[in-house]
Amino acid sequence: MDKILIHLLLLDEFQIVALAGGLAIAGGGLGALFLKVRIPLRRVGYLWFLAGLNLALAIAQMGWLYLPPATEAGFFSALVIGLYGSFLLFGVGVYYASAARSNDICGRARMAWMGFVPLVNLVLVFRRGGAMNAETGDRSGLPRYVYDPLLVIGALAVFSLSQRLVDDAMDTPPWQPGDSPALEKLLVSTRTLEQSFAIEAEASSQTLPLRIDEITVLTAMRAEGDTLYMTFEIEDDTITGLNPEFEPLIAEWQCTPDTFANDLARGGRIMSIYKGADGQVIAEYEITQEDCDTAI
Repeated sequence: MDKILIHLLLLDEFQIVALAGGLAIAGGGLGALFLKVRIPLRRVGYLWFLAGLNLALAIAQMGWLYLPPATEAGFFSALVIGLYGSFLLFGVGVYYASAARSNDICGRARMAWMGFVPLVNLVLVFRRGGAMNAETGDRSGLPRYVYDPLLVIGALAVFSLSQRLVDDAMDTPPWQPGDSPALEKLLVSTRTLEQSFAIEAEASSQTLPLRIDEITVLTAMRAEGDTLYMTFEIEDDTITGLNPEFEPLIAEWQCTPDTFANDLARGGRIMSIYKGADGQVIAEYEITQEDCDTAI
Protein backbone atom coordinates (compact mmCIF):
# COMPACT_ATOMS: atom_id res chain seq x y z
CA MET A 1 0.00 0.00 0.00
CA ASP A 2 2.81 2.43 0.87
CA LYS A 3 4.39 2.03 -2.58
CA ILE A 4 1.06 2.85 -4.22
CA LEU A 5 0.24 5.88 -2.10
CA ILE A 6 3.76 7.33 -2.32
CA HIS A 7 2.90 8.39 -5.88
CA LEU A 8 0.48 10.93 -4.39
CA LEU A 9 3.48 12.84 -3.04
CA LEU A 10 4.90 13.18 -6.53
CA LEU A 11 1.87 14.91 -8.04
CA ASP A 12 2.27 18.49 -9.19
CA GLU A 13 0.19 21.30 -7.73
CA PHE A 14 -2.48 21.20 -10.44
CA GLN A 15 -2.94 17.43 -10.04
CA ILE A 16 -3.24 17.75 -6.26
CA VAL A 17 -5.88 20.47 -6.59
CA ALA A 18 -7.78 18.39 -9.16
CA LEU A 19 -7.65 15.30 -6.94
CA ALA A 20 -8.77 17.23 -3.86
CA GLY A 21 -11.64 18.78 -5.81
CA GLY A 22 -12.65 15.41 -7.19
CA LEU A 23 -12.70 13.89 -3.72
CA ALA A 24 -14.83 16.76 -2.40
CA ILE A 25 -17.32 16.29 -5.23
CA ALA A 26 -17.33 12.55 -4.61
CA GLY A 27 -18.06 13.29 -0.95
CA GLY A 28 -20.98 15.44 -2.05
CA GLY A 29 -22.25 12.56 -4.15
CA LEU A 30 -22.04 10.21 -1.17
CA GLY A 31 -23.87 12.76 0.95
CA ALA A 32 -26.65 13.06 -1.63
CA LEU A 33 -26.91 9.28 -1.80
CA PHE A 34 -27.00 8.46 1.90
CA LEU A 35 -28.03 11.60 3.79
CA LYS A 36 -31.62 12.71 4.17
CA VAL A 37 -31.35 16.33 5.24
CA ARG A 38 -34.60 17.60 6.70
CA ILE A 39 -33.51 20.63 8.70
CA PRO A 40 -33.43 24.20 7.31
CA LEU A 41 -30.38 26.42 7.69
CA ARG A 42 -30.52 30.22 7.72
CA ARG A 43 -28.03 32.31 5.76
CA VAL A 44 -25.86 33.11 8.78
CA GLY A 45 -25.92 29.51 9.94
CA TYR A 46 -24.93 28.33 6.47
CA LEU A 47 -22.03 30.77 6.36
CA TRP A 48 -20.78 29.58 9.76
CA PHE A 49 -21.15 25.95 8.73
CA LEU A 50 -18.95 26.54 5.69
CA ALA A 51 -16.46 28.53 7.76
CA GLY A 52 -16.19 25.67 10.23
CA LEU A 53 -15.71 23.13 7.44
CA ASN A 54 -12.94 25.21 5.88
CA LEU A 55 -11.17 25.65 9.20
CA ALA A 56 -11.42 21.93 9.97
CA LEU A 57 -10.01 21.07 6.54
CA ALA A 58 -7.15 23.56 6.92
CA ILE A 59 -6.24 22.12 10.33
CA ALA A 60 -6.45 18.57 8.99
CA GLN A 61 -4.00 19.40 6.19
CA MET A 62 -1.42 20.45 8.78
CA GLY A 63 -1.02 16.71 9.22
CA TRP A 64 1.37 16.75 6.24
CA LEU A 65 3.95 18.22 8.61
CA TYR A 66 3.93 14.93 10.51
CA LEU A 67 4.61 12.80 7.44
CA PRO A 68 8.27 11.96 8.28
CA PRO A 69 7.63 10.70 11.86
CA ALA A 70 4.47 8.90 10.74
CA THR A 71 6.44 7.10 8.03
CA GLU A 72 9.15 6.09 10.49
CA ALA A 73 6.45 4.72 12.80
CA GLY A 74 4.85 2.71 10.01
CA PHE A 75 1.74 4.88 9.62
CA PHE A 76 2.48 6.39 6.20
CA SER A 77 -0.55 4.86 4.44
CA ALA A 78 -2.90 5.63 7.32
CA LEU A 79 -1.85 9.28 7.40
CA VAL A 80 -2.06 9.79 3.63
CA ILE A 81 -5.47 8.10 3.45
CA GLY A 82 -6.68 10.22 6.35
CA LEU A 83 -5.40 13.48 4.83
CA TYR A 84 -6.93 12.86 1.43
CA GLY A 85 -10.01 11.37 3.06
CA SER A 86 -10.58 14.71 4.78
CA PHE A 87 -11.49 16.17 1.37
CA LEU A 88 -14.10 13.45 1.00
CA LEU A 89 -15.57 14.31 4.41
CA PHE A 90 -15.41 17.99 3.50
CA GLY A 91 -17.60 17.23 0.48
CA VAL A 92 -20.09 15.38 2.65
CA GLY A 93 -20.23 18.37 5.00
CA VAL A 94 -20.72 20.84 2.15
CA TYR A 95 -23.60 18.78 0.81
CA TYR A 96 -25.24 18.63 4.24
CA ALA A 97 -24.98 22.40 4.69
CA SER A 98 -26.10 23.15 1.14
CA ALA A 99 -29.06 20.80 1.35
CA ALA A 100 -30.14 22.36 4.65
CA ARG A 101 -29.80 25.82 3.13
CA SER A 102 -31.81 24.71 0.11
CA ASN A 103 -34.51 23.45 2.47
CA ASP A 104 -34.79 26.93 3.91
CA ILE A 105 -35.00 28.52 0.45
CA CYS A 106 -37.39 26.23 -1.38
CA GLY A 107 -38.39 23.50 1.08
CA ARG A 108 -36.37 20.83 -0.74
CA ALA A 109 -32.69 19.91 -1.23
CA ARG A 110 -32.77 20.37 -5.00
CA MET A 111 -30.44 23.42 -4.82
CA ALA A 112 -27.75 21.61 -2.83
CA TRP A 113 -25.52 21.23 -5.91
CA MET A 114 -24.91 24.99 -5.84
CA GLY A 115 -22.69 24.59 -2.80
CA PHE A 116 -20.03 22.95 -4.98
CA VAL A 117 -19.91 25.60 -7.71
CA PRO A 118 -17.89 28.78 -7.07
CA LEU A 119 -19.89 32.01 -7.46
CA VAL A 120 -23.12 30.03 -7.91
CA ASN A 121 -22.75 29.21 -4.21
CA LEU A 122 -23.47 32.89 -3.54
CA VAL A 123 -27.09 32.19 -4.36
CA LEU A 124 -27.29 30.05 -1.23
CA VAL A 125 -25.46 32.68 0.78
CA PHE A 126 -27.62 35.69 -0.20
CA ARG A 127 -31.00 34.39 -1.29
CA ARG A 128 -33.80 35.00 1.14
CA GLY A 129 -35.24 31.89 2.77
CA GLY A 130 -38.06 31.05 5.09
CA ALA A 131 -39.74 28.15 3.31
CA MET A 132 -39.45 25.99 6.42
CA ASN A 133 -38.99 28.60 9.16
CA ALA A 134 -39.38 32.29 9.83
CA GLU A 135 -36.61 34.28 8.12
CA THR A 136 -35.13 37.59 9.14
CA GLY A 137 -38.20 39.56 8.12
CA ASP A 138 -40.09 38.35 11.20
CA ARG A 139 -37.18 38.75 13.61
CA SER A 140 -36.71 41.64 16.01
CA GLY A 141 -34.36 44.50 15.21
CA LEU A 142 -31.52 43.56 17.57
CA PRO A 143 -30.89 40.04 16.19
CA ARG A 144 -31.35 41.22 12.64
CA TYR A 145 -29.25 44.38 12.71
CA VAL A 146 -26.69 43.59 15.44
CA TYR A 147 -26.27 39.88 16.09
CA ASP A 148 -26.39 38.74 12.47
CA PRO A 149 -23.79 41.29 11.21
CA LEU A 150 -21.48 40.32 14.08
CA LEU A 151 -21.93 36.64 13.23
CA VAL A 152 -21.15 37.33 9.59
CA ILE A 153 -17.98 39.21 10.54
CA GLY A 154 -16.98 36.31 12.80
CA ALA A 155 -17.53 33.79 9.99
CA LEU A 156 -15.45 35.88 7.60
CA ALA A 157 -12.68 36.00 10.22
CA VAL A 158 -12.75 32.19 10.41
CA PHE A 159 -12.49 32.00 6.60
CA SER A 160 -9.50 34.35 6.76
CA LEU A 161 -7.84 32.24 9.47
CA SER A 162 -8.36 29.11 7.38
CA GLN A 163 -6.72 30.74 4.37
CA ARG A 164 -3.81 31.91 6.53
CA LEU A 165 -3.25 28.35 7.73
CA VAL A 166 -3.30 27.10 4.15
CA ASP A 167 -0.83 29.77 3.02
CA ASP A 168 1.53 29.01 5.91
CA ALA A 169 1.35 25.29 5.14
CA MET A 170 2.20 25.92 1.48
CA ASP A 171 5.17 28.08 2.48
CA THR A 172 6.48 25.35 4.81
CA PRO A 173 7.90 22.25 3.09
CA PRO A 174 6.15 19.27 4.73
CA TRP A 175 9.31 17.18 4.66
CA GLN A 176 12.91 17.03 3.58
CA PRO A 177 14.64 13.87 2.31
CA GLY A 178 16.88 13.75 5.38
CA ASP A 179 13.93 13.93 7.78
CA SER A 180 12.96 10.29 7.31
CA PRO A 181 15.11 7.48 5.86
CA ALA A 182 11.96 5.37 5.50
CA LEU A 183 10.25 8.10 3.48
CA GLU A 184 13.33 8.60 1.31
CA LYS A 185 13.45 4.87 0.65
CA LEU A 186 9.81 4.91 -0.46
CA LEU A 187 10.49 7.80 -2.80
CA VAL A 188 13.52 6.07 -4.29
CA SER A 189 11.44 2.97 -4.94
CA THR A 190 9.12 4.96 -7.21
CA ARG A 191 11.92 6.16 -9.49
CA THR A 192 13.43 4.23 -12.33
CA LEU A 193 17.15 3.61 -12.15
CA GLU A 194 17.73 6.19 -14.87
CA GLN A 195 15.67 8.80 -12.98
CA SER A 196 17.50 8.09 -9.75
CA PHE A 197 20.92 8.59 -11.32
CA ALA A 198 19.79 11.70 -13.20
CA ILE A 199 18.46 13.29 -10.00
CA GLU A 200 21.64 12.40 -8.11
CA ALA A 201 23.86 13.84 -10.84
CA GLU A 202 21.86 17.06 -11.07
CA ALA A 203 21.75 17.59 -7.30
CA SER A 204 25.41 16.75 -6.73
CA SER A 205 26.64 18.91 -9.60
CA GLN A 206 25.45 21.97 -7.71
CA THR A 207 27.96 21.30 -4.92
CA LEU A 208 30.99 20.47 -7.10
CA PRO A 209 33.93 20.58 -6.94
CA LEU A 210 33.98 18.62 -3.68
CA ARG A 211 37.17 17.75 -1.86
CA ILE A 212 37.34 14.09 -0.81
CA ASP A 213 40.75 14.12 0.90
CA GLU A 214 44.06 16.00 0.80
CA ILE A 215 44.79 15.21 -2.85
CA THR A 216 41.44 14.05 -4.30
CA VAL A 217 38.64 16.27 -5.60
CA LEU A 218 35.34 15.17 -7.11
CA THR A 219 35.03 17.49 -10.12
CA ALA A 220 32.12 16.15 -12.19
CA MET A 221 29.16 13.81 -12.09
CA ARG A 222 26.87 12.83 -14.95
CA ALA A 223 24.31 10.13 -15.65
CA GLU A 224 23.88 8.09 -18.82
CA GLY A 225 21.15 5.49 -18.67
CA ASP A 226 21.91 2.97 -15.96
CA THR A 227 25.41 4.33 -15.35
CA LEU A 228 26.58 7.15 -13.11
CA TYR A 229 29.96 8.64 -14.02
CA MET A 230 32.03 10.25 -11.28
CA THR A 231 35.21 12.09 -12.24
CA PHE A 232 37.96 12.69 -9.68
CA GLU A 233 41.12 14.75 -9.97
CA ILE A 234 44.33 13.75 -8.21
CA GLU A 235 46.20 16.95 -7.37
CA ASP A 236 49.53 15.24 -6.71
CA ASP A 237 51.45 15.30 -10.02
CA THR A 238 53.77 12.51 -8.80
CA ILE A 239 50.90 10.00 -8.94
CA THR A 240 50.58 8.48 -12.41
CA GLY A 241 48.44 5.47 -11.54
CA LEU A 242 46.42 3.81 -8.80
CA ASN A 243 46.82 0.44 -7.18
CA PRO A 244 44.26 -2.16 -8.42
CA GLU A 245 43.62 -3.01 -4.77
CA PHE A 246 42.05 0.42 -4.45
CA GLU A 247 38.88 -0.82 -6.19
CA PRO A 248 37.47 -2.79 -3.19
CA LEU A 249 37.79 0.38 -1.08
CA ILE A 250 35.79 2.33 -3.65
CA ALA A 251 33.18 -0.42 -3.74
CA GLU A 252 32.92 -0.43 0.05
CA TRP A 253 32.23 3.30 -0.02
CA GLN A 254 29.75 3.28 -2.90
CA CYS A 255 27.85 0.20 -1.76
CA THR A 256 26.65 1.63 1.54
CA PRO A 257 22.93 2.45 2.05
CA ASP A 258 23.81 6.14 2.37
CA THR A 259 25.32 6.23 -1.13
CA PHE A 260 24.31 3.95 -4.03
CA ALA A 261 23.44 0.58 -2.51
CA ASN A 262 19.80 0.68 -3.66
CA ASP A 263 20.69 1.74 -7.20
CA LEU A 264 23.45 -0.85 -7.56
CA ALA A 265 21.08 -3.55 -6.30
CA ARG A 266 18.73 -2.63 -9.15
CA GLY A 267 21.41 -3.19 -11.78
CA GLY A 268 23.07 0.20 -11.83
CA ARG A 269 26.75 0.84 -12.45
CA ILE A 270 29.09 3.45 -10.99
CA MET A 271 32.05 4.47 -13.13
CA SER A 272 34.79 6.18 -11.10
CA ILE A 273 37.24 7.98 -13.36
CA TYR A 274 40.48 9.30 -11.86
CA LYS A 275 42.52 11.92 -13.66
CA GLY A 276 46.00 13.11 -12.87
CA ALA A 277 47.10 16.68 -12.38
CA ASP A 278 47.69 16.96 -16.14
CA GLY A 279 44.08 15.97 -16.92
CA GLN A 280 44.93 12.51 -18.26
CA VAL A 281 42.98 9.47 -17.06
CA ILE A 282 45.12 7.37 -14.75
CA ALA A 283 42.52 4.84 -13.53
CA GLU A 284 38.90 3.75 -14.08
CA TYR A 285 36.81 1.55 -11.83
CA GLU A 286 33.40 0.07 -12.62
CA ILE A 287 31.37 -0.82 -9.54
CA THR A 288 28.37 -3.15 -9.79
CA GLN A 289 26.33 -5.21 -7.35
CA GLU A 290 28.81 -8.04 -7.79
CA ASP A 291 31.55 -5.79 -6.41
CA CYS A 292 29.28 -4.90 -3.49
CA ASP A 293 28.73 -8.57 -2.68
CA THR A 294 32.49 -9.04 -2.59
CA ALA A 295 33.37 -5.87 -0.70
CA ILE A 296 30.76 -6.05 2.05
